[in-house]
Amino acid sequence: MNGVSDDWMYGAEDLNQKILAFTPEVGYAFWPERRDILTLNQSTQYMNFRAAWCAGECFDAQEISPRAIETDSLILQLQVQQLGVVNGTIAVNVTTDYSGLKSTSGESTYHIDPNEVKFIDLRFTFQSHLMLVTVSILRSPSVQVRMCR
Repeated sequence: MNGVSDDWMYGAEDLNQKILAFTPEVGYAFWPERRDILTLNQSTQYMNFRAAWCAGECFDAQEISPRAIETDSLILQLQVQQLGVVNGTIAVNVTTDYSGLKSTSGESTYHIDPNEVKFIDLRFTFQSHLMLVTVSILRSPSVQVRMCR
């Protein structure tokens, strides 16, 4: 077997399943003072959570629509990226606090491969000067957009 334990976990010779492993080096010494251990552990929490989130399906969604709306129809544009290392499926559903908003897109499901970026257009008609639109994306935080016409 070649390399250290991280190499072996990933399968340097393809003898086992691929397991992403890494060994972060933190602190000022191999054996830090006991009083510093908690702080050093806490400094790596986000890195470990991020690695766990990306081990499966992990999506990042951003609203990229123009801010000025000049007509009674609207295309809400989303950019969704699959940050995880496995294929994933998301369901997009649109709700609003204004009854005059009519979605012409309906609920949609999208398949997104690892590291793929997908641009999603959600189409609406509305009769309002100010509204709050909430776009729910399964397995991702909701994207909220306030738009003025």
